[in-house]
Amino acid sequence: MNVALDLTTPLGVVLAEMDAVLEHPVDLLAIGAEARDILASQLSPDLRLVATTDVDLVLAVDDWRQYADTFAGLTPFGPRGMMFTVAGVRVDIIPFGPVEDPPGSIRPPWMNEPFSVGALRPVFDTATPMTLPEAWRLTCRVPTVAGFAALKLHAWLERSALGETKDAGDFGVALAWFVSDATTMERLALQHSHLVRAPEFDLHAAAGHLLGRDIAELLGPGLATELHTRWSHDSRAHMARLLSSRGLRGATGVGNESYAGALLTRVAEGLSDGTGGGATLTS
Repeated sequence: MNVALDLTTPLGVVLAEMDAVLEHPVDLLAIGAEARDILASQLSPDLRLVATTDVDLVLAVDDWRQYADTFAGLTPFGPRGMMFTVAGVRVDIIPFGPVEDPPGSIRPPWMNEPFSVGALRPVFDTATPMTLPEAWRLTCRVPTVAGFAALKLHAWLERSALGETKDAGDFGVALAWFVSDATTMERLALQHSHLVRAPEFDLHAAAGHLLGRDIAELLGPGLATELHTRWSHDSRAHMARLLSSRGLRGATGVGNESYAGALLTRVAEGLSDGTGGGATLTS
């Protein structure tokens, strides 16, 4: 997938300013709504999504001193040291990599509680480089659909218990993209042709299982098993209720709550199967 940056978007404006201001090149990954909108422009250009003006970026750093030195030229936003104002846009820049302590978590000096970043490294490593102006020194990537879904599942498990439920819609949109992608049907036809030919074949269910397996393979067995364990029946039921609501049904195409729950269960089964802990793909 060839992803060219639209310089008129909040992400485009932010990256242009950062390239001009930062003293050293950085290799960034766009996550959150900006990543969703970029993928939507490629996969579902007619889909209307909730607009946002915030930008979320991540990058690998060795330690907090390197992080502070890298972004010394940016204007801090509020008391949190990972938030900045760039060209009038609020930007969150989350580090991962050697700065993690323990692996999967960061603990900024100004925060009392750790911040989970477990899914960032594998999503970063498999992300697609964006086409940027040749004169720029910085680079930026966008997640694959499976990578975006992995980030949103991880975020859902971190935030839904606290009452933040926006990640459900983004996960549902990623599932809809995956189902509608011609590559998904091609993979099913090549790898599971007996299912495609079966009278009871359900594309959504089979694609959901395949997405779960892709997420597991991307994250690796340790993190995938952790997410599968945390994604309980009650958590999936909560997400299904949101996905089948009037506000999200059109964007995700999952239908009623019962069918949405069944699809999410298939994703969970694929997540388990991808780690070697589940059954093989069924229709």
